[in-house]
Amino acid sequence: ARCIEACCVAHKWVDTRPNSEGAVEIIRDPEALNLYHLVYNVVAPVSAPLGHEVVDPSLEPGSDGQVPGGVAICDDDKGTRRFRYLRGAPPAPTPGTPDQFLRTFSGSLAEMLSEAANAQEWFVSHWWGEPVLAFVRCLEAHKRDFQPAEGSRYWICAYANNQSRIADELGDQGPLSSPFFKALELAVGAVLVVDADSIVTTRMWCGFENVVIAQKQKRFAMATARGKTGHVLALDPLPIDFAKDPERPAEMQAERQGKFPAQRLLQFLETKLQDAEASCQSDKIMIENVVEQDLGGFDAANSSLRVIAATNLFALGQVGAESAAVLN
Repeated sequence: ARCIEACCVAHKWVDTRPNSEGAVEIIRDPEALNLYHLVYNVVAPVSAPLGHEVVDPSLEPGSDGQVPGGVAICDDDKGTRRFRYLRGAPPAPTPGTPDQFLRTFSGSLAEMLSEAANAQEWFVSHWWGEPVLAFVRCLEAHKRDFQPAEGSRYWICAYANNQSRIADELGDQGPLSSPFFKALELAVGAVLVVDADSIVTTRMWCGFENVVIAQKQKRFAMATARGKTGHVLALDPLPIDFAKDPERPAEMQAERQGKFPAQRLLQFLETKLQDAEASCQSDKIMIENVVEQDLGGFDAANSSLRVIAATNLFALGQVGAESAAVLN
């Protein structure tokens, strides 16, 4: 979060997609920066291997050949502009001094920042279009309310996967061999980050994750952010509720969860993960087949999300016909 607030505007980070006129726009509000933007401007460049190049026909280099994040290289033979990340051409180290650049590194951002293998206690399911600063507030709220042990970690796909070789990371053996499934198997619990419009319920990879969460009966919570504050929702009282009043944790839970935006839960009452979409149609078909053939279908996950939403709406006194039907 501190990096985004300090660097987004100052370093002129750009949107990943050209506007209606075909021009690349600079992101002028850090609060609007989402994970697509962060991966494009920061995560992929800083974790790219030496000399890594990506095709990007949308960028317009300046007179010095520079573009946001790298050096533009024109490919006259194919007529395709490529741009190479700044990490791809680091200056040579001064003789007799340590080399500050990781010239042979190729991996994820998490691997670059930590040499040791670490077990992630919490798996995070989310939509990449969620503003990153709101996402951070969700996890800060989760940490505040669950009070995990010191050093507990969250598994977040954008940072845990190698963004320079994402196809290799995902592999060709299907979702059950993917990093997502493996991380979920090892995680103690999962947190679903709910964006302002609950779009997360309409994304197929998130649907797959929630099917696995339900099947493996992982400890589960939802988290969302409104303004500068994050809110967490779970079926049972959380450690923070017991800390506030050991004699009345359920009342503390009701008071705390009453601040969770009810409007964001309404869409969950009619959750149909099987109707979710994916950026790649082949991914959608592949996930549907795996869920139906190997994971028992979408019903358990749909029911789990509907019940947690309906239970909180009931506690808030906002029980409509949909909520009552789910709880019955």
